[in-house]
Amino acid sequence: MKNALAAIGFVILATLALPAGAEGKSAVYGSASAVGMLAPYLGLIDAKSDVAVSVSPLGSGQLVLDVLDGKSAAAVVAMPLPQAIDAAREAARKQGRVLVIPESLLFHELKELSRGDTPIGFVTLGPAPAGLRKLLAELR
Repeated sequence: MKNALAAIGFVILATLALPAGAEGKSAVYGSASAVGMLAPYLGLIDAKSDVAVSVSPLGSGQLVLDVLDGKSAAAVVAMPLPQAIDAAREAARKQGRVLVIPESLLFHELKELSRGDTPIGFVTLGPAPAGLRKLLAELR
């Protein structure tokens, strides 16, 4: 158990060292748990796409809210979309806002990478950007 936690911690630290948005890569942020689930594929993601996945200190709700606000093209979440929406509503409520969810909010689940009842995927507003679509094709 300690070795597994140490390995996840190392992956998270290594991910934090990635220069988000460097060399023309699109920065996509996720919670520590979501990026931890992608850990075995971060090398593939870096090598075969123009997406840089990084851990954010923000929770999944704020990350989804950033997508809805147009501050981010995508967010990595490790939860079902309804739960991510609830978390975004709570983040908006704490900011004194009422959140309206557009129908164009999409969850691009990576079923092959999900663990049990915990899905992992990318949340976007509308279709995924070209670089993310290429990444999704590689990971599926």
